[in-house]
Amino acid sequence: MKKLLSLLLVATIITSTLCVSYFAFDNVDNLSNITTSEPTDKEIETSTISTSDEATPDEATPDEITTEPSSPITESSTIESSTEPSSSTTESSTIESSTEPSSSTTESSTIESSTEPSSSTTESSTIESSTEPTTTKPTDIKVSSIKLNTKNHTMYSNQYVQLKATVLPNNAYNKSVTWKSSNSKIAIVDKNGKVKALKVGNAIITATSTDGSNVSAQCKIKVVQRVTKIKLNKSIINLSKKGKTAKLKATVLPNNAYNKSVTWKANNTKVVTVDKKGKIKATTNKGATYVNAIAKDGSKKKAKLLVVVGPKVKKITLNKTSVTLNRGAKNRTFQLKKAIKNKNATYKGVSWYSSNKNVATVDKNGKVTIKHRGKVVITVKARDGSNKSAKCKVTVRQLVTKLSYNKATQKAEVYKNKTIKFAVTVVPSNANNKKLTYSSSNKKVATVNSKGIIKGIKAGTVTITAKAKDGSRKAVKLTVKVKNPPISDNTKLTSKQLKSESTLKRICKKFNDYFKSCGAVVEPKLKGTHQWYVENTSTYLDKEVSINDFYIQTLCLWIQEMSSDTLGNDGEWNGIKDMDELDKLLNSFIYRDKNGYPKYRKNLILNKKYNGLDWFVNYYSNRCGRDQLFIYIDYEKMNGQKDIQGNQEYLIKFYYDWQSNID
Repeated sequence: MKKLLSLLLVATIITSTLCVSYFAFDNVDNLSNITTSEPTDKEIETSTISTSDEATPDEATPDEITTEPSSPITESSTIESSTEPSSSTTESSTIESSTEPSSSTTESSTIESSTEPSSSTTESSTIESSTEPTTTKPTDIKVSSIKLNTKNHTMYSNQYVQLKATVLPNNAYNKSVTWKSSNSKIAIVDKNGKVKALKVGNAIITATSTDGSNVSAQCKIKVVQRVTKIKLNKSIINLSKKGKTAKLKATVLPNNAYNKSVTWKANNTKVVTVDKKGKIKATTNKGATYVNAIAKDGSKKKAKLLVVVGPKVKKITLNKTSVTLNRGAKNRTFQLKKAIKNKNATYKGVSWYSSNKNVATVDKNGKVTIKHRGKVVITVKARDGSNKSAKCKVTVRQLVTKLSYNKATQKAEVYKNKTIKFAVTVVPSNANNKKLTYSSSNKKVATVNSKGIIKGIKAGTVTITAKAKDGSRKAVKLTVKVKNPPISDNTKLTSKQLKSESTLKRICKKFNDYFKSCGAVVEPKLKGTHQWYVENTSTYLDKEVSINDFYIQTLCLWIQEMSSDTLGNDGEWNGIKDMDELDKLLNSFIYRDKNGYPKYRKNLILNKKYNGLDWFVNYYSNRCGRDQLFIYIDYEKMNGQKDIQGNQEYLIKFYYDWQSNID
């Protein structure tokens, strides 16, 4: 035993010498580790001397003793002297001598000269001549690589995919990355690497380190087109009996759809079956069902057709073949009913169509709703592929929905013998029949013609009604007040109006004003014995006349009578000395109308050359030796005298006095 210990001691001295010599020719970082520790019983028993220079990577744990801890761990060889046990041993050559077992053993022989096992050894021997080792700061560890969970990804619009970035090394100080899309119109990515596809195209998503190393990784995103529509080569198929087949073809749109595959499915396999290639086979002699073509890309797009097995429809009819309707203010409806003549038809479903939906629409049950005036054809068609159909012609007439007039502009008053227009507005403007009828509630007050022209007949109130002729029963009424026109000298008056007291006063004033113009003095109180009067006014009141007409005609009568009286008494009138000359002159004043009524030439009568009143005033003034003649015209009732209308007759008297009995 003593010999063995001596040999071990000599080996230790030799080994130490060799290590020191080696250290002299190499740097500290590459020296092997010489640790003094106590071997275990097992190590002793095996008496193994290991000369290995490398440790197993998975088992080696470098250990350093420094006054200040450093973050990184070096791979250089270290010679340590420690009184503390190491947690592990190295794979490198070590001579250990110890009375205490170490926590772990090495794969090679170890002789330790320490009374206490070291806590750990390094992968290579190290001789430390300083209390402070060479260290690396944590911030100096940069990102060396980035790996994404996928490098290529195909997706549809509005789909999402989550990208994940793995940053190496694990102890990199800053592992954060930024995300960016090469084409944001195709795909976008958020700060967490979540990608959303927008439209068909390609985009590259890049994850880049933020520690300044500029390390990145990319994922190619391909956004592909979904199926938008599926078309079948047929809309309906008829199979006569069990066992009969037919082939369907599906066209997938658009042409650039990524996955154009479809699956085929029959709603009722007891009627037909369909294989993966679209071949249909009848499994019964009579029945109907739908066959579907469904897109496989998840778009849920599909197309279907009806398959009928058995007898087709032979004839279809409607309860009405033509309809004429009047459309009012609201939409009207009516029901059409179809009839399938052969009762054994397998499928009796039908479709309804309108040739002009602006005029009328029809629902799936044959209910027609009219919209506007016009013509439309409603068609019912069998859906079993027989192409049997029936039609109904519909004519829609637009009724009048309202009659109105503008209250701001419409006149509601009219003078007697005058007219106004009843301006009626027809609603709507496209009514088929806009004609109107008019009526008066009292034709004695006012009449109305077919054009809405209202004429006042006499003073009073009347209601004028306008009605639509299209059967809509729409009407509008106008209350009209008929008024007598204001009286002027030229207003045509009835006999009753002319002989009213107010009119007679006006006529007398007109006469008296004229006498003043002739040089006479008008004296209202004058009641002399000398007087002239109109004996019978009815002579020229058989028709309507004006005040001016009455005035002129009365002047003519007076002139005629005064001149005749003067000549009859061997006098002279205005230079005329006999009756023949007078008659000739008077005839020039008068002419007859087509009815034989006398008309007087007003301009001649009022001419000063022939004016009898002017001559009369001058004649009697000169005869009486006075400068002026006193004259007054008034009216008096003729007691007991009435005309054929029961109106009181009046006398218009002409008083004159040339004597001095007037104060």
